[in-house]
Amino acid sequence: MQSTAVPNPKPFIRLLFLLTLATLALTSPRAWAQGSVPPGYRIVEFDAPGAGTVQYAGTEAVAINSRGVTTGYVIDNGYGTHGFLRYPSGAITVFDAPGSDPVVGGTYPLSINTRGTAVGVAIDTHAVVHGFLRDAGGAFTVFDAPGVNPGVGNYLGTQPQAINARGEVVGLYEGADFVAHGFLRAPDGKITIFDDPAEGVGNNQGTWAYSINDAGTIAGAVTDPSGGSHGFIRSIKGAYTQYEFPGESSAAYNSALINNQGVTAGFYATPTGFVSGYVRSPEGKLTAFVPQVTAGATAVWNFGLGPNGDALGRVNDANSLGHAYIRHPNGKTVVFDVPNQIMVGNPSSWGSELWAENEEGVIVGEFIDAGIVVHSFLLIPE
Repeated sequence: MQSTAVPNPKPFIRLLFLLTLATLALTSPRAWAQGSVPPGYRIVEFDAPGAGTVQYAGTEAVAINSRGVTTGYVIDNGYGTHGFLRYPSGAITVFDAPGSDPVVGGTYPLSINTRGTAVGVAIDTHAVVHGFLRDAGGAFTVFDAPGVNPGVGNYLGTQPQAINARGEVVGLYEGADFVAHGFLRAPDGKITIFDDPAEGVGNNQGTWAYSINDAGTIAGAVTDPSGGSHGFIRSIKGAYTQYEFPGESSAAYNSALINNQGVTAGFYATPTGFVSGYVRSPEGKLTAFVPQVTAGATAVWNFGLGPNGDALGRVNDANSLGHAYIRHPNGKTVVFDVPNQIMVGNPSSWGSELWAENEEGVIVGEFIDAGIVVHSFLLIPE
């Protein structure tokens, strides 16, 4: 589950996002009864083998491909972190990337393409971050961006974020200077480093590349010299388009995902700290949104973007509880809770959340139970 807290002895690395608010275009969702799922779906809950049953352990699914293969990571009772793949049959394979240390670091798959190649982060005994690819046959490739010097013990290094159908991998790397740079890894292994011209080069500034579509268009965030965050889109020719959020000259931080339609989505934060979801059309029209919840929303974490433009994530309410939501391209939004999730307020506003959707409309998500253990689920259209 997305959190600002560190739940176990190593940093809780949700590398998918360093992640963003403005004049809000409020939606008018229908809130379904707690403990239910939206009409038209059935829910399948699952846990990976070896999933822990202690607080903050469990199964965290974050991506699904067009063939219904789900990937994510599993945290065991010793807080060791391992990758997993779940197949449509229900079979689950757990794996560790070569060189990863499950306890000091771990294996964190973050994306999977149609061919079944998973990409993610492997953290070694020295707390150095490396990228990895695992193909459908189980063969691994571990790689680092050229010239990266992360030092040791910093949990810095090469951080792949997404892979497209062609096998192009996009991500970012950070060295010991704490400046971020984008990279694009071609299917033949060649890595191109890129930086948005608007970036700053101070501590925690730079270019944060988060997503790539099948055409090779990249979306991400750029932190300018004054510390402001902006969205960016990088074309296949290397041209940059920056975009701002309603009412803001810059955000405190933002995320950015892009689909094959050229729709961009994510979340952004104002300097006051309120977090909103947003979608941006291929033509550049940006709409901020805050799903309505009975107790009032306090943050919107938009983690996923479907092929059809569905925005997916979690909305936190004033009672410190999180609820899953689906926002369709027409603005209709469904907010709901899943069976067995925690239903009382908690310091991290956990509950349920959605992370990804495939071409068949299958949605992957997570929930945390009353014992603060994480479980994953699929919403399957009926």
